[in-house]
Amino acid sequence: MASIAAREGRRDEAANYARAVLRTNPSQVDANVFMAAYLVQSGRPEEAIKHLETALPVNPNRADVKFQLGVLYSQQGRLPEALRLARELQKSEPKSIAPLLLMGTVLIGQQKPQEAIEAFNLALKLKADLVDAHRGLGQAYQMLNQHDRAAESYQRALTLNGKDVASLNNLAWLLSEVRKKPDEALPLASKAEQLAPMSPEVLDTLGWVYYRRGAFPDAEKTLLRAVERAPNNGTIRYHLGMTYARLGKKQDAVSTLKRAAQLDPKLGQAEKINDVIKQLGG
Repeated sequence: MASIAAREGRRDEAANYARAVLRTNPSQVDANVFMAAYLVQSGRPEEAIKHLETALPVNPNRADVKFQLGVLYSQQGRLPEALRLARELQKSEPKSIAPLLLMGTVLIGQQKPQEAIEAFNLALKLKADLVDAHRGLGQAYQMLNQHDRAAESYQRALTLNGKDVASLNNLAWLLSEVRKKPDEALPLASKAEQLAPMSPEVLDTLGWVYYRRGAFPDAEKTLLRAVERAPNNGTIRYHLGMTYARLGKKQDAVSTLKRAAQLDPKLGQAEKINDVIKQLGG
């Protein structure tokens, strides 16, 4: 009944059927898998994980369950557990692409770019036109400060999919910050913002590109939107504070920079925020 209701688009009704099954048999695999998917779509990933963790020991050979659980672990920052599942899947299904992509993504999160490069390259040997793999290589090369190779990988990803937001955003940042070419970065950052106008990371990149171009009113407007969506992000507040300083809004600059240093003490030291505040009279 649950599967019929789900196929007909009655997902809430289907979830009620699945819950009824689980009250009778809490370890029923398909009901747990359905509830996990339902909860992910409902924005409740931690509850979804519990259902998958219940299902997997019942049938440890369910690759789909193992992969879904690995993805959720990765998204929730449980990287060692995600990597373990990805490696198990890659071992059992050596011709499968998905475990390699998951492995590479997790290794990026663990700050292991060289191992990530190996995983993404293995995936590309199986299928050469994987946007995720080319983007992942770009991220890994960027972590290694191999900026030319990073740019090349992002450009390959964009050749395959010109609407890949992460590649647009990352390449724009690289062009602006590393190659000091904010004019070239602007079209990429603008397109990323058009595709993902609610993303604080994308808004931060676009705002900082405006800053680098000297378009401080545009930078202020864009960075304020970013702060609204990520109020506890120290980097975004730092960028906004520096923009306020350029606009002559010293009081706003001082308060914003102080908050940035509170949120991210390492950033405060790296950017010598206290020195900037003193120069502003704060």
